[in-house]
Amino acid sequence: MNVRTTPEPVGRWLLRWPAAGVRTVQLLCVPYAGGSSAVFRSWADGLAPGVEVLGVDLPGHGRRFTEPPRIRMDEIVTALADDIQSVLAGPLYLFGHSLGGLVAYETARELTARGQGPEHLFVSAVRPPDRRVAAPLHWLDDTGMLAGLARLGGIPDEVLADEELVAAFLPVLRADLTLRETYVPGTGPMLECPLTVFSGADDATVPAAEIPGWADCSRGEFEQVTLPGGHFFLHDHELLLAQLDQRLDVRRPADRERCER
Repeated sequence: MNVRTTPEPVGRWLLRWPAAGVRTVQLLCVPYAGGSSAVFRSWADGLAPGVEVLGVDLPGHGRRFTEPPRIRMDEIVTALADDIQSVLAGPLYLFGHSLGGLVAYETARELTARGQGPEHLFVSAVRPPDRRVAAPLHWLDDTGMLAGLARLGGIPDEVLADEELVAAFLPVLRADLTLRETYVPGTGPMLECPLTVFSGADDATVPAAEIPGWADCSRGEFEQVTLPGGHFFLHDHELLLAQLDQRLDVRRPADRERCER
């Protein structure tokens, strides 16, 4: 196991777990609806020593819980890209789960427009950007919204079972659902990097037949990887981290340069 130092805030949006050893790549991770950078706390010790993990806290989430959540993707992406650029040091990889997959995708496009596109985009448990939500939940009352989330498996059971936690997070969950259900792909450039989509074999919320639609989002190589589990398969993350490690180029810069000659 790689022992990392205590995470440190970076700007307003990011929490950083430094690499265990010499940093060679940065992996930016965007959580699902209602989640925070804490989702990726254990990832720091499960990835290769040269990977610096950057977890994202959207407004209203994690250490930013006192801030009002945002429901406009363009505002989120612009501000997040600014923070990323302030810490960019070497190859950057982006990962996002569920709603976080769409945030990561739009952020990758924003960085590409700025001339600093990522090396690779990973998204998981999320339908392609052009697929609209068939039965929106954000406009329902609290009871109806939570019932809909429970039916879809769109929120962990341990969260639904905690009434106080649910009450505290209802505004954030509603905002995140609004963000997801009103989302329309932006007008940014097409990606040039490889794109890998992870999906859960038992995920009822993301039809496997729709995943290939992601291939139209990048000119780079596309691949679909199915892992055991439902919508929240990333919590049993050993197989997922192994897949990521296979695709992260953690060689030292000098070694990378020699191989590219």
